Amino acid sequence: MSFRPFLATVLRSERVAPNFQRVTFTGVDAMGPAVPIRDLRIKLLIPSASGMLSLPEEGWWDAWRAMPEHTRGHLRTYSIRELRRCADGPDEIDVDFVLHSDNPGPASAWAEDAQPGQQLLIIGPTRDDDSGVGIEFNPGSAAMACLYGDETALPAMARILADWPEGLAGSADIEVPAGNHLPIDAPAQVDVRWHSREHHDVDHGDLLRAQLQDDVASRCASVSSGAGKLEPVDEALLDMVWETPTYSSGGESIAPASGPAGHTYYWIAGKNTAVTAMRRFLVKEAGVPRHHVSFMGYWR
Repeated sequence: MSFRPFLATVLRSERVAPNFQRVTFTGVDAMGPAVPIRDLRIKLLIPSASGMLSLPEEGWWDAWRAMPEHTRGHLRTYSIRELRRCADGPDEIDVDFVLHSDNPGPASAWAEDAQPGQQLLIIGPTRDDDSGVGIEFNPGSAAMACLYGDETALPAMARILADWPEGLAGSADIEVPAGNHLPIDAPAQVDVRWHSREHHDVDHGDLLRAQLQDDVASRCASVSSGAGKLEPVDEALLDMVWETPTYSSGGESIAPASGPAGHTYYWIAGKNTAVTAMRRFLVKEAGVPRHHVSFMGYWR
């Protein structure tokens, strides 16, 4: 069994930045994975007004889907910010929630009011799971990895940086509302750059798109002059919102990586429209092979 429900209990909840609430859970001693966490996706089942649910370990998805919508709660995807194995007490995980005060969703509203002792179900891997399922960061034989993400991707980016592969150079560009620069433990060979939207008259994701274009141009002068070597691309695939070197939300197979090692790998996550535009630039305009890009639309 890989992913299953864990009954988690809130240990503490604190505002770590104006738009971030960090909730620490216990009840995860049997939760994994057995490999570096990186951008592992877990699911939180936010209870409805009807209260907590009970789900079987096997077949939990079908059991949840069969429940009435008004009682089954809300299933939302999050990243693990920190996992602590505690020798003198229960293990703990931190989950960072982005707060949307103007229009909070079920998870954001729940996190803002979370109190010690509250419970919910976390769907995650078992402690012995070494499959890597749910982890999209996949630089392969790259010499450099470049991360681009907004505030919704910040927890995953922070965890990737904490679990950074030895010997891999890189950069991380993070676009957030002003005042939300959270402490990040990044290795010396990774350049972390923060971008605050309020300091510019721009739309969500524009600062990341501009930085990506500058980065690609600085690495390859032929790209900036429009002379990049483009690989054939199916136009119908360019607007997908989730694709990695091994998976495509469009359902088609992805050709295995080929060519020499030492390329640049791109990891992009955030608002659907922004990450789609960035992928279009990389694949269609800059000629970056599809299997050198992981891009994930975290929200609409």
